[in-house]
Amino acid sequence: GNSGVGKTVIVEDYLNQTDSDRYVFQTKVFSAQTSARALQAFFEEKMEKIRKNLLGPPSGKQYLFLIDDLNMPLKETYG
Repeated sequence: GNSGVGKTVIVEDYLNQTDSDRYVFQTKVFSAQTSARALQAFFEEKMEKIRKNLLGPPSGKQYLFLIDDLNMPLKETYG
């Protein structure tokens, strides 16, 4: 869809209504400056350390990640 029509708001509203005893959700907004290192850091800081080299959601829960503007090909001009 086009910019500014509310896609992110609709999805975030839906995720806010999920069962918080079962799911944890986080949103990451991509931009032209988002790097692979920044995305990895985002995931690592949100997850818990389960074992030495294994990360995951809090015990008994599942993670839902919303990656916004993933396929953003060019900088958009606003105004």
